[in-house]
Amino acid sequence: PVATENQDLKDGGFAFPPTKPLMSPMTLDQMRHFYKDNKYVKNLDELTLCSRHAGNMIPDNDKNSNYKYPAVYDDKDKKCHILYIAAQENNGPRYCNKDESKRNSMFCFRPAKDISFQNYTYLSKNVVDNWEKVCPRKNLQNAKFGLWVDGNCEDIPHVNEFPAIDLFECNKLVFELSASDQPKQYEQHLTDYEKIKEGFKNKNASMIKSAFLPTGAFKADRYKSHGKGYNWGNYNRETQKCEIFNVKPTCLINNSSYIATTALSHPIEVENNFPCSLYKNEIMKEIERESKRIKLNDNDDEGNKKIIAPRIFISDDKDSLKCPCDPEIVSNSTCNFFVCKCVEKRAEVTSNNEVVVKEEYKDEYADIPEHKPTYDKMKIIIASSAAVAVLATILMVYLYKRKGNAEKYDKMDEPQHYGKSNSRND
Repeated sequence: PVATENQDLKDGGFAFPPTKPLMSPMTLDQMRHFYKDNKYVKNLDELTLCSRHAGNMIPDNDKNSNYKYPAVYDDKDKKCHILYIAAQENNGPRYCNKDESKRNSMFCFRPAKDISFQNYTYLSKNVVDNWEKVCPRKNLQNAKFGLWVDGNCEDIPHVNEFPAIDLFECNKLVFELSASDQPKQYEQHLTDYEKIKEGFKNKNASMIKSAFLPTGAFKADRYKSHGKGYNWGNYNRETQKCEIFNVKPTCLINNSSYIATTALSHPIEVENNFPCSLYKNEIMKEIERESKRIKLNDNDDEGNKKIIAPRIFISDDKDSLKCPCDPEIVSNSTCNFFVCKCVEKRAEVTSNNEVVVKEEYKDEYADIPEHKPTYDKMKIIIASSAAVAVLATILMVYLYKRKGNAEKYDKMDEPQHYGKSNSRND
């Protein structure tokens, strides 16, 4: 648990302090019993239940706060641990030193993946009820991520290769290189005493404040990744190479030599069943959409009533492709995929892994409405801009009024002080 009373901060951990009744850690059975009368919570799966349980705790009894604590679920012991310290990384010279006399300063830490805690799952407040469907946690066997290029899923041409003896080494590498909002720069090292001394001497309030608040929270570069990074990887089991890339994949390639992994995948668990009907199902969906389009346009001329075959040239069903030539069998495929290669592609992949329309076909895409907004759309854009400006003004006033109250919250998403001043040495 986190340090309380007269303990130094580094003598404690990150977990929720003991409470009466005990709220953390709590076993799965205890949570089920605790929420037995709550119809919205009692039947949730164990991970979502743990996330909701942590979210029900009110920081510092502040009923106006929207803050939700994160949690860690131990799948082996079936226990939910609420995290009191919410920050996921804290670096810089102020914290990362070996001076044992500074036991009351914040931890130096970073996120990591390791086999020893493969049973743990970090849970934020944003865990959705259907996470198993929309956020699969297992790596996918016989698969590699690719780019959808006009009807077929193709290899990502430009990747970074690293040696990896197994899937875990590859997954760990992807995790460590994935997108991060951690600040990239830090202030020069000064002791807290020196900061306070210099602050009073030069009447520098910000220096005094920085002595009491985390370095990376206020005076760093406030870096924002927007999720862009090396979040995906393909592990080649035969060559023992980990291929990572910073482009968002748009499809899956069925290949018996590979395992597809992500930064948030389980370190070693694998889903063995590749969805072989993936592209056949998509072809059927496209044809169904075309049929609905025709029914909606019954008054059009005969030319528009013809179903346009979808530009999907790969399937495990040879007949569904409607290929003008004999489709070829995809090599290393466990699903017996067929691909139609005699249709000229209208798109290609550039040197930075971007899929673009070929020059000779750009005229066919020139009249897309998105690129030529009508007068009505322009009015909507202008109105939206005005609305955003008004909302921004309201938000600024709101933030200004809350400025006083906000000082007690750490900018690294920490819910409150790491201990109240009347109960801690500092």
